[in-house]
Amino acid sequence: MKKLNRVKYLVVILMISLLSVTACSKDNEETGKATKSPKETSSSSVQPTLEPTPEPKNPNVLNLSGYEYYDNEDEKQQDFYLAALYSNKVADKDENIDFTTILGVTDDSITVDCALRSETSSEEFEGELEYSISHKIVSLDRDTLKLNKEITVDGNKYFVEDKKEVFVLSSIADKSASGIIYDNDLNMVGEYNLEGYDGVFVNSSGKQIYCVKNKALIKYDVASGETSDIKLNKTGLIDYIGGVLTTADNSDYLIVNMLHEDFQYHQTIINAQNGEIKYICSDENSFSSIDNDVFYIGQYGEMGVDSWIIAYDEKNQWKYLCKDTDFNKIILDNGDVMFTTTKDDVVIMEVYDNEQGRLIDKQEIKIPCSEIKDTGYDGEMLYRANVVDIPKYLDEDTLLVTINNIDSETRYFIWNLDDNKEQGNAKVEKYKTGTCPSKVITASDITLYTPGELSEELKPLKERADKMEEEYGVEVYIGEECGNYSGGYSSAPYLGYENVEDALDKLEYALAKYPKGFFAQFNDSYTKGLHVYLAGELRGVEDDVLDLAGGFKASENYKIVLYINCDFVDMIESTFHHELCHAIDEKICNADIERDNPLLSDEIWDKFNPKEGMYTFTYDEYGFDGNHKYVYDLEMYDSLSDVYFIDSYAMTYPTEDRARLFEAIMGEAYTYMEFEKTPNLQEKIEYFSECMRQTFDTTGWEDVHWERFNRK
Repeated sequence: MKKLNRVKYLVVILMISLLSVTACSKDNEETGKATKSPKETSSSSVQPTLEPTPEPKNPNVLNLSGYEYYDNEDEKQQDFYLAALYSNKVADKDENIDFTTILGVTDDSITVDCALRSETSSEEFEGELEYSISHKIVSLDRDTLKLNKEITVDGNKYFVEDKKEVFVLSSIADKSASGIIYDNDLNMVGEYNLEGYDGVFVNSSGKQIYCVKNKALIKYDVASGETSDIKLNKTGLIDYIGGVLTTADNSDYLIVNMLHEDFQYHQTIINAQNGEIKYICSDENSFSSIDNDVFYIGQYGEMGVDSWIIAYDEKNQWKYLCKDTDFNKIILDNGDVMFTTTKDDVVIMEVYDNEQGRLIDKQEIKIPCSEIKDTGYDGEMLYRANVVDIPKYLDEDTLLVTINNIDSETRYFIWNLDDNKEQGNAKVEKYKTGTCPSKVITASDITLYTPGELSEELKPLKERADKMEEEYGVEVYIGEECGNYSGGYSSAPYLGYENVEDALDKLEYALAKYPKGFFAQFNDSYTKGLHVYLAGELRGVEDDVLDLAGGFKASENYKIVLYINCDFVDMIESTFHHELCHAIDEKICNADIERDNPLLSDEIWDKFNPKEGMYTFTYDEYGFDGNHKYVYDLEMYDSLSDVYFIDSYAMTYPTEDRARLFEAIMGEAYTYMEFEKTPNLQEKIEYFSECMRQTFDTTGWEDVHWERFNRK
């Protein structure tokens, strides 16, 4: 067995004591379960002492060996034993215990998160309840059970993330971009606010934080508060961070979803110290990830994942071939591997030594579960009980396992692993390095640009872009910042001082046409603001996008981003209005989620057309086929009262129809149009204007630019 340097066996007895705080105490003859403790057994050969036997610290200690579960005859308590670790009544009368999680067990303390759910009558909906969550996180002295420290956390503001050596209170409002780090004794390790960064990921020690900004990797040192770039040794863009592996020498390795030069995303292992790419996962029949500082590869079979390659260290890597694909994998905090599954109400657990690749022990536990009472149910209920959270080692061969059943009851098991040599579900083979080689990337003939540091020439213009952001509430990117890949397009940087200055002039002219505070409203519960990239060439890479775009709108990490192809210099302003309309569309549709009746949909919009089926729903085909008389730009109409579309491009999608119309009204490229003589176009823009007014805060709006052709 591998020594974990954790608590001594006494902690097992103490934990059992804790687990039985709310349970009824029974003697051995009544229960038929309790046996002599290891200490009692081992002391049988020792001469008895004349000293009086001390009273136990807790009179409810149950002496057990192997595994046991603890029945609670008080049905109202629902077996939430750990919720009563430091008090017989954690929850007030208006609060229910939702769940408990053991965050850490050390030589000195036990740390538990008790999540409490309170119920109050809804002020908005009569007869309905509103729920709120709070957390009471406690640190207990492992010997005396004395409460060392307690913190109360508003569960509507933070959620709790267990990071092995620490835990993190991650801000919900900031989408985890800010948080507070605690060790398992509830001492604050540090706090951070990385607003503007994406994919914030704290490592297992809480000392380093990794995040993404402009699709590049950033490292944040918690102690110093300093950030630094991680320069990759290959060209690529980071989508998100999937995990951090910290080795024995405190080196960190990141697993990220990364766009490579083949314009495909691949799971990639990166050395966080030097940016070296160590491994690129093949996407055809496998995937990679990191759990509990352990790297693994899942391989797909005919019925799902049937084998796992799990590394204990560089020399010891094992392939576990599961005979039954219903088995779930859990990597324990010392690197061991547990496989679990449920057959009816029997939980099957197997633990493997991942250093030596051998079965340690296996157990089958029958969990009391209610029968299915829904007479309309004609199938078999799967997973009537299951292991939740990651089991914690109490010492080198004792696991604390948490199991829930379909009745939302939680039971805790003390499992003494005893080197069972019996064959388990998994066939274990030594894995040879190179059997699953790193994927070779074949670069596309289209250049993959990456965001770069702004040149000295353009830095004065960046100051101007920043001032525009302060005035209008739109973040503006220029020059080398615009090298990127998004929305199916490769974005080239737009360079040259005079070029960028002219583009900023045209953008500011467009921004000034909107009411004060208009753009700030794109920072809401759904999105994190509006971001404009004054880019160069936009080359299409994916299917069903344009080969060369004048602009496009995309969503990236809750941000709305508008890319403008400034090579088409005369169209910069019109393109901005067009792409902004797509962003307005998204804001209206997000608001519709909370409305009983949506304001905007393809079905509603289609009613403003002369007949059904006017859109091609592809960029490969524009809308002609006998519909020429409905298009303004073709000038084949009998009368302007027949016009329903600006041009044939507006007949690709309903969203493009609205964007073309909005662009024509807001920009300078369509001043020749006689909107006051086109009643069908007026009807469309009037309806869209009303959708905007029902969605935006219109305070201060008077004669807005897009309503100037509306009929009074």
